[in-house]
Amino acid sequence: DDEEQVIVIHPRRTFSDVGEDILWAKDAIELLAGRGIIAGMGTGQFEPHRSINRAEFAKLVIETLGDKSLSQGTAMFSDVDSTKWYADYVGKAFAKGLIQGSNGKFRPMENITRNEVAVLLHRMQNEAVPYYSMISFTDGADIPDWAREAVVFLVEKGLIKGYEDNTFRGENQ
Repeated sequence: DDEEQVIVIHPRRTFSDVGEDILWAKDAIELLAGRGIIAGMGTGQFEPHRSINRAEFAKLVIETLGDKSLSQGTAMFSDVDSTKWYADYVGKAFAKGLIQGSNGKFRPMENITRNEVAVLLHRMQNEAVPYYSMISFTDGADIPDWAREAVVFLVEKGLIKGYEDNTFRGENQ
């Protein structure tokens, strides 16, 4: 095979508040920051214990996908002001079928829940769950129907985990 492979190595970006207490996320944070997908708070800190809102997560997803296309607009959501920093990201995420909103609203400043993250990540994968699997979390009955398939898929793919006590806590931020 004469194809030449190019390996791009992105530098890591460290933050003063990303340490051993969140070792499980440290690599991902530093690698995503090195690629420019996340930026932290602009003060040399990342604030890893701060919840992420729906607008910020839409930006993270679109940046991860590397979408450089023009936005499809945000008129579909009555609560997304087209002059806000996140409007283009929300428009792109909607155009790609990654977000739907509810009752004509996106609620950009509300913190995103684990259930919502699961659904969005599942939509990014664009794959169906090959068979019905049981959710083994002790609070599995609390996972709403609209998020169940996504949670099953992401757990099976190893993309999301529960807590140490075998709960999922899907309404947590």
